[in-house]
Amino acid sequence: MKRVLFVILGSGIVWLVLAMQPAHVEESFSTTPKATHEILPASSQKIIPELFTVAAVIDGDTIEVWNGEVRQRVRYIGINTPEIYPRPECYGAEAATYNQTLVSGKSVRLERDVSDTDQYGRWLRYVYVEEMFVNEELIKAGYAHARVYPPDTAKQGILGKAEKTAKQAAVGRWSACGGEAV
Repeated sequence: MKRVLFVILGSGIVWLVLAMQPAHVEESFSTTPKATHEILPASSQKIIPELFTVAAVIDGDTIEVWNGEVRQRVRYIGINTPEIYPRPECYGAEAATYNQTLVSGKSVRLERDVSDTDQYGRWLRYVYVEEMFVNEELIKAGYAHARVYPPDTAKQGILGKAEKTAKQAAVGRWSACGGEAV
């Protein structure tokens, strides 16, 4: 009798568990990946791509992006451009204007390194327009310089090499501002 009762109860539990499972699971494959916001462990160094449209250019190294659901400010990783606010620095306006010609209104691919946001709540990302690496382009053209912000250093070799080339060619701020870094 105990054995029969045990089998009946066990079967009832199995049926209950099965009944609670969804009958049909749909997989959604979108062409626009959803932004992920968890902080990756420093050891992973995994870069996660995200697709957005640039809604506004704030300055030479900061933009605002939009994907139809999320509107967010983005700070470019690994570079620094001269400021335009609150006090304009040498080549700040030119850096902002050049950044605008590169990305304004365009679809951009954002790649995260280790950190998700900075102390101001801006996403920290590497920015691409098609195959152009915008962070590197700003440096190569003399509008920015490479700056190490650990732990986000996955592309620092590329950015450092671009700065060396820009300095040697004396392009942009390297000639207009007496070669000073921001």
